[in-house]
This record gives sequence, structure tokens and C-alpha cells, in this order.
Amino acid sequence: MELLTTVLLVFGTLAGMPVVIAAALVGAMWHPGLAAGVLGATLVMRRPPKRESPGSDEAVFLAALAAELRGGATVRQAIVDAAARVPRLPLTQSARLAASGADVAAVAGAVSAALPGSGSVAAPAVQLAVEHGGHAAGMFERLALRAAQRVELEAEVHVATAQARLSVKVLVALPLLLVAVLAMSGQLGAVLAAGTAGRFLVGLGLGLQTTGVVAVAWLLRRAGL
Repeated sequence: MELLTTVLLVFGTLAGMPVVIAAALVGAMWHPGLAAGVLGATLVMRRPPKRESPGSDEAVFLAALAAELRGGATVRQAIVDAAARVPRLPLTQSARLAASGADVAAVAGAVSAALPGSGSVAAPAVQLAVEHGGHAAGMFERLALRAAQRVELEAEVHVATAQARLSVKVLVALPLLLVAVLAMSGQLGAVLAAGTAGRFLVGLGLGLQTTGVVAVAWLLRRAGL
């Protein structure tokens, strides 16, 4: 019966059954409390919704900059007015330098520092617009569109990887929950009482689990997930 249940769970997971449900069912086969533990840990480990990406503010700033230029403002005045529309971005220095008539390179550098996602392309655009003028509004409109598209792509990646990230967390937590259940049922004590071999196996398992948790956390952080 257990073999049949295991096979069904494997095929269910391959067919798209959420891994959280599969882990809870597997836990229920060993101990009823383990299933509740899996579901509880899943709720605890769920991250709160991410705050809005700074890239959306960058798109608003660049679009506002283009709108000010189309309205007849100079590039320096457009920077001041557009910065006032996006208070969440650190554009105070950029606006101050632009209003004071500072060197264009300093203004462009401040804009670059304030826009972590678009600064590398926005700064040369600012410098070019100040020094040569031309159709600067269209240039900033294209940069705003680029920033908005990047935000959409980041959101799609976050949604597409949500199930995988949750699966990793559940699979990491499942062995720890099993150890907790064994400890509460007294079976862990029996393993430890088996002598050096039992303690070695428990220590080895916990060590491997800890290594896996650290490795997974590092990979998720490196991938920005």
C-alpha cells in the first residue's frame, strides 16, 4: 500500500501537483503531526509581497522628464520638476545641481547614482541633451519605456519562479520537521542511545542538512530571488 501511495505521489508531482501538498501527504504517512508541520512551515516561510520595484519610479521620472521637455522646459528645469514627482528616488542632489547651474558632468553623475537600473544610459542622455539639445524628449521617452519593460520582465520572472522557490523551502524544511517529530515521539532518543554510530549518523544528517540550507540560501540570494 505504501509503495502504491509513493508511486501515486511521484506521478502526481510530475503531473503538476503542488509540492507542498505532496510533502504534506508524505508527512502524513509517517506521522499526522508532520503534515500539519509542513503546511504550517509553508505559511511561515512565505515571503510578504515585495514592495514596488524602483524601476517603476525610474520609468515615471524619465517619462516626466520627457513631458517637461515637450512642454518647453530646459533640460535642467525638467530635471528639477521631474524629480519632484518621484520623491521615493534620491534625486535631491540631481535637482539641486541642475538648478544651481553646476557642470553638466556633475548633474549627469548625480542622475546616474539616483537611478540604479537606468542610470548608465540616462546619464549620457542628460549630458547629450544639455550640451547639444535636439530631440531630447523622444530619447527620454524611449528610456522610460525601456525601464517599464524591465519592471514587467522582473515581475514575470518573480511569478515564474515562485513555485520553485517555495518547493526548495519545503524540501529544506521537511527533514528538520521529521527530526522534530522523531524527537517528540521518542524515536530520536532510541537512535542516539544506539551508541557512537547512532550519534554519528544523526550528526552527519544534521550537518548535511545545514550545508544544504546554507547552499540553497546562497543560491537564492545570488539569483536575486
